[in-house]
Amino acid sequence: MWHRERRAKQRFPSQLPIFVSHNLASEEIQGLTRDVSSTGVFFYVQDWPLKETRIEFRMSLPLETIPARNISIMCKGWVVRVETEGERTGVASTLDGITFLKSTSS
Repeated sequence: MWHRERRAKQRFPSQLPIFVSHNLASEEIQGLTRDVSSTGVFFYVQDWPLKETRIEFRMSLPLETIPARNISIMCKGWVVRVETEGERTGVASTLDGITFLKSTSS
């Protein structure tokens, strides 16, 4: 079956560790991204409580031009979709704001 692509921004497949916090959890939830775009992120976690949740997340992006360096970012977003896939949950979130944190060595 053919589906029309509705996303306006290009997605970049990437499997990066992501650390998510929201007001319903006392600790960060660790997950793994599936893809990232300039306006959103899709990631997998073990369990997710609610759709339409305001979240903050941080992740390190590899910088290919500077060997052995990563740049860490802190982002804010809004969960727009939650999908159950076996034992893991896929979460789609907007990417509403980015703060660049200190670069780290790999």
